[in-house]
Amino acid sequence: MKLKNKSNFIISKLNIKNSNNKALRSIYHIVINENYLAIISLLNYRSFKKLLLQVIISKKIFLFVIKNKEKIVGYSIYSDRPSQMFKDANNIKFTIITNLITSFNFKTIINLVIKFLEIDKILLSKKKRKFTMKL
Repeated sequence: MKLKNKSNFIISKLNIKNSNNKALRSIYHIVINENYLAIISLLNYRSFKKLLLQVIISKKIFLFVIKNKEKIVGYSIYSDRPSQMFKDANNIKFTIITNLITSFNFKTIINLVIKFLEIDKILLSKKKRKFTMKL
């Protein structure tokens, strides 16, 4: 699927057939340079690539890229449910944790543990907890 407007930008969905190492490396550089606060920006390229391939093969998460001519200038990971990324990345979580430990990102590891164990929801009221369960 490609969308084209009057400018030179093209939005396309990455899938197994049209994704290659060059495209994944371009997305990686965008993430570490422009989205440095995201957890995925802390991963090394090998772990990042595994995660993106997991997203690409997922039926519930979609990876879009924005190209100017042939150069990737942006990306978007989309899902109906924000928690879907954690569910689909479940089988590579050991790789992610190992990568974060070896790069000494203990603060990020603690935040992930809090998220997975849902400790962050303990202090929420019942109404707010029900709302977050829908996400």
